[in-house]
Amino acid sequence: MNLLLRARRGKGQEDVAAIDAFVHCEPETPRLCQIALATLSETRAKVGKHLKNSYFRQVRAPAGVAPQLIATTELN
Repeated sequence: MNLLLRARRGKGQEDVAAIDAFVHCEPETPRLCQIALATLSETRAKVGKHLKNSYFRQVRAPAGVAPQLIATTELN
């Protein structure tokens, strides 16, 4: 499952085409981390809650199954 969480708005986007249009950049684009580590931790918790309350319920995942975060990207 792909999810783009807009931290300031608190809303998630699951449509892959919309995510691609939002995150597309050139390889030469400089990479910077500007969000505080605490904010990233809060965001990760929100993503986990979103997955639990949406995707896991749809697929009827067994109790105790937790999401596994594979990759994150900060977008400014």
